[in-house]
Amino acid sequence: MDTTTLTLPLYVHIPFCRFKCYYCDFNTYAGIETLIPDYVDALTGEIRRWGEALRINGADPGASSIFFGGGTPSLLSPGHVAAILNAISQSFRLHSGIEISMEVNPESVTREFVRDVMALGVNRFSMGAQSLNNSELRMLGRLHDNGGVDRAFTALRDGGARNVNLDLMYGLPRQTCETWESSLRGALALEPEHISLYALTVEESTPFHGWVASGRLPTPDPDLAADMYEIAQERMRAAGYEHYEISNWARAGQECRHNLAYWLNVPFLGFGPGAHSHLFGARFSVIRQPRDYIRRMAQLGQQPAPRMMPPLEGPMSESAALSAVAPIDAVDPYSEQMRRAETLVLGLRLNRGVAEQEYQERFGARPTELYADAIETSIADGLLERVDDVLRLTPRGRLLSNEVFVRVMSLP
Repeated sequence: MDTTTLTLPLYVHIPFCRFKCYYCDFNTYAGIETLIPDYVDALTGEIRRWGEALRINGADPGASSIFFGGGTPSLLSPGHVAAILNAISQSFRLHSGIEISMEVNPESVTREFVRDVMALGVNRFSMGAQSLNNSELRMLGRLHDNGGVDRAFTALRDGGARNVNLDLMYGLPRQTCETWESSLRGALALEPEHISLYALTVEESTPFHGWVASGRLPTPDPDLAADMYEIAQERMRAAGYEHYEISNWARAGQECRHNLAYWLNVPFLGFGPGAHSHLFGARFSVIRQPRDYIRRMAQLGQQPAPRMMPPLEGPMSESAALSAVAPIDAVDPYSEQMRRAETLVLGLRLNRGVAEQEYQERFGARPTELYADAIETSIADGLLERVDDVLRLTPRGRLLSNEVFVRVMSLP
């Protein structure tokens, strides 16, 4: 059997939280930490089954990056992290200098934890500060205060972390440009290598949605959020950060390699309940409930890995083989039409834009051929620009990027 080299970004989902924030609609759960040991057993079992299934079906699987997301991965013990990384290293080739990222929350990260997981190979941390204003933190349901962010950042540095991202949120109910600038100043004073700034989206399944609908919280003002975004662009530029993606800024060479793979729309593999994957010409996801996931993985572990998998490239024709590896609950065929459109949309999120020649080499046609009306209209509206062979959003286009994206995605 010929062997196909398959190198993938790997996402590891940790669904545990001490408290579920009021705005959060991620697949996370509070108060079930007693499941962690059984969960880690199930998760390492899924990782090993994927490695085995890919190898016996002709792939040589490798990992280009690893990202522990959640949830709160810093609720794991270093021993649990070691078990997960051992399963990955035994199942996937690890590239030299691989980026291994871990999300942490201020209330659960310690110098000792950082030191111990760095000894295991973790070399990048992403901390969810969200705000440095105490009233905003209480409104969001965060467990820390602004002093907790400072203490946690000191713990990261004292533990040896030299590649740290901070997350902040803007466009919050009752947030002002003044409180936003204060949070930005506090974050920049810590001098992280990377900063992610996200506009609040009020999701239907969250307490925030009910509170906004009932009038308990004011409806977020999109015009005010746009003002905050422009303030952020100015402050980040003045502080020497490169604005490399709509919501992300980094010191030179400190971009998140794992997330860059998503924006370049390459195949990736996710482990754990609710984790999504893009492989075999399909998008698929794992069942969401942790208890069901643990039970189903225990059942699958008694069976051999499937010997007939879908082709590594091309359309997905059979989902049964995927469900024999992990408890998959949804498989969506990923048509070439959808892949072309999403690759353009995701690429335009990057400030470097989309090189037309590279796009043509990948899809056989230039984006200006496939999406001529959407692109020309967006250029005329001042949302897109063409510089030499590259399409990219203008500064105004970054504020109104969804208008461009909807135009592209709505075309047949």
